[in-house]
Amino acid sequence: MKTILQTNWSLFSSEGQSSRLADEYVAALAARNPGLKLIRRDLARNPVPHLDGERFGAFLAISEASRKAALTGARDEIGRLAPALQAAA
Repeated sequence: MKTILQTNWSLFSSEGQSSRLADEYVAALAARNPGLKLIRRDLARNPVPHLDGERFGAFLAISEASRKAALTGARDEIGRLAPALQAAA
């Protein structure tokens, strides 16, 4: 195991009990695995946008131009998230 992607979902960010527990677990894992790379994603501070009607409609758009315009934001967000997922795979 070389890379861990830690996603914290607590509404209280780093102050939440689940975030603290995850931090303890990852710290213990890192202590046993020198050189472990850690990627953290705090979804309270940087949420992933929900699939809404506009984005879903873009998938169904007949016109390629309409589809491209509507999906630009989603594609940008995926571009920011995908590398972390790939690194931890």
